[in-house]
Amino acid sequence: MDMDMDMDTELEVGVGVSSLKSQVLSLNSQFSILNSQFSILNSQFSILNSQFSILKMYVYSVTA
Repeated sequence: MDMDMDMDTELEVGVGVSSLKSQVLSLNSQFSILNSQFSILNSQFSILNSQFSILKMYVYSVTA
């Protein structure tokens, strides 16, 4: 009886650890996706900044 309880407990702990590992991997994937989205957003702001610089040069050339 003791042996069965120990095996059940080990199985439960193993399943719990496996579930926790899965959750950590899932969280890691979500952070990776979030990081990619911020990288894309950063690129978009960089493009927008370049466009404003071009617009500024155009306005200076027209008003000069």
